[in-house]
Amino acid sequence: MSNINYNQPVASLPQQDYNGHTPQFLPQMQNPVAQVDRNAEDLRWYRWLETGVNAKQLSTAYIFLFFFGVLGVHRFYLRQTGLGLLWLFTGGCLGVGVFVDLFILKGMVRTANIKEWQKQYGGLR
Repeated sequence: MSNINYNQPVASLPQQDYNGHTPQFLPQMQNPVAQVDRNAEDLRWYRWLETGVNAKQLSTAYIFLFFFGVLGVHRFYLRQTGLGLLWLFTGGCLGVGVFVDLFILKGMVRTANIKEWQKQYGGLR
């Protein structure tokens, strides 16, 4: 008969089985309450992005990049004022910076949205 009480929280489950081996599933188990909280935060994050109240849109950032990239308008849009001024006065770092921004713009938009999320909700997104 097993001496494991399955009604106990995950943290109090034994770390070894009968033969002294660590079961394969234990490192992957998580606290189910924390998982529910994480899912609720994810849902709130996606709803916040969909409303578009303060969320930056990737399509808008690409439009600014294509038409006004050498002026740094996409950097100002993402609230990167310092780099926006650099782009403005150097012509997008002579076009090289604009070319690089084509590939990293998605991450810049995500970072801008995370910063805005943290400012509004204090979350650790």
